[in-house]
Amino acid sequence: MRTRLSAVAVVVVALAMALSCVTIGALAQDANSSDPIVGAWKLDAEKSVMNRAGGDPVHPTRSVTRVIAVEGDGYRMNANAKGDAAPTGGYFARFDGKEYPDPHGPGHGEVAIHWRLSPYLMVRLVKTNGTPTEWAIYAISSDGNVLTTTSWEPATPEYHNVQVYERQK
Repeated sequence: MRTRLSAVAVVVVALAMALSCVTIGALAQDANSSDPIVGAWKLDAEKSVMNRAGGDPVHPTRSVTRVIAVEGDGYRMNANAKGDAAPTGGYFARFDGKEYPDPHGPGHGEVAIHWRLSPYLMVRLVKTNGTPTEWAIYAISSDGNVLTTTSWEPATPEYHNVQVYERQK
């Protein structure tokens, strides 16, 4: 129980620190090609660790390119794209704290909520049939070349996946 409370406390402190860094200018940034989150990101399996289910951490076994593209007044999020072409499928979202359907495929009853804390930091909450099922933090390196996602299930925050992606040029 104490381990779980410690893990939750770490997450809460990290989010509070990130929120304290938010500026009005960062929130008002236009969604354009200079946006550091936009682009194609290839998974670096050696630097990534999967451990959300507990047990021994493992490295991912498949290659994934995550594509985040501007679409209208929001973004198209696609984690299963092949190569660095324009994304297909995925789901549309805005970084406005509102629910957007279908983050993991049709028929799952899932919605995603995104908050943009700064140009280099985003938080996502996935709900399934109204119940929170996944938290994720997307952090971009200051040089804009590395995207690191950390995700966990609300019931077991001490177990998490860390995926490291490199920007595709």
